[in-house]
Amino acid sequence: MATERYYAAACQLDQPNPTSRDGIDERVDRMLEMIDYAVTGYEPLADVRLVVFPEFGHAAPIFSTAIELLEHLAVPIPNRHTDRYVHKAKKHNIYIQGSSPEFVGE
Repeated sequence: MATERYYAAACQLDQPNPTSRDGIDERVDRMLEMIDYAVTGYEPLADVRLVVFPEFGHAAPIFSTAIELLEHLAVPIPNRHTDRYVHKAKKHNIYIQGSSPEFVGE
């Protein structure tokens, strides 16, 4: 019996941490580029089905209180960023793991 093998690509970011929600857009743009590079770059060698980012890939909790974090960085889920990830995952038939400071609801 043949075994199917899939690969995971672990991606690391090297960008300044955003200090507000406005800075998350640039990070998401870069992370989406990295997904394309990982999936298409491995295409001749392996079938990447999971792309993983660091725990604080979108924004690290740089504020000293949860209230400050909610005021400056937290975003509702779902949002325009998660919509972009869903589109990218469907395009490449992959799973994407990432996290961001979030709150549920409005």
